[in-house]
Amino acid sequence: MKGYLPVAFIASFIPAAAVAQTTMPLDTGYNYSNFSYYPVPSVQPSPVTDNYWIKIASFEPPSTSPPPAPASVLNPAWVGAWQPLGGARWLGPRPTVLGGTGGTNPSAPAYYIYRKCFCLMARYQKPALSFQLRADNESNAWLNTTTNVLVPPSPSSFSGQPLTSHPTNPGMFHAGLNCVYVLVQNTGGPTGFSLSGTVSATGLMPIAGAGVSPSFAPCQCSGPAAPATASARAASGNEQAATLRAIVAFAEARRREAAARH
Repeated sequence: MKGYLPVAFIASFIPAAAVAQTTMPLDTGYNYSNFSYYPVPSVQPSPVTDNYWIKIASFEPPSTSPPPAPASVLNPAWVGAWQPLGGARWLGPRPTVLGGTGGTNPSAPAYYIYRKCFCLMARYQKPALSFQLRADNESNAWLNTTTNVLVPPSPSSFSGQPLTSHPTNPGMFHAGLNCVYVLVQNTGGPTGFSLSGTVSATGLMPIAGAGVSPSFAPCQCSGPAAPATASARAASGNEQAATLRAIVAFAEARRREAAARH
């Protein structure tokens, strides 16, 4: 990937963030600790996880509320129809291509909600985000709130023309933590998704948030150039919680509708 900043730059990033034009990959399976892709696993269950794309909620019986966890990196060769998007990896909710007993047929659909977060400094300018997406079976995507639709409910092509995100406008972004959410719904067989794209801005931190509770160590998404007040941090947490509730409600409604049709 060209144009991304070296690891040595990160520790001194905050003072420069307000003036630097930065482009950061959003790709599934991209490891910001060494600015390279995670390896494609050769065995199932996969021993590789993506610590930046986090499965934050799901319905996958018999465990209807599995805890949030890094998504598993999968090998698309395990599912012949899954095609690549550049170097982006295929990710799934579990270390095998099957999502569990839920989603094994149209009358028992399952869903999985994934999140990746990035940080904009207080004086950020000219934010933009775009990507292509493949998923098995259906997908949606949003930025920060469910009013900021990036991909509407769509049957996802895992071998033909990928889905393309809607254009973003500056009003979709804000200083501090920003998050992309992808909902994948599965009605049978294997499940996973692959996303390839970028986010850019003047004042963008060049690494994604790591872990279930997004961390930008050795930097923080706060300080002289970013929101530092407790109220700003609380507002960010409230937004994430409200967005997750809205996506879960949407996914649950579609799951019940699908089950009722069968």
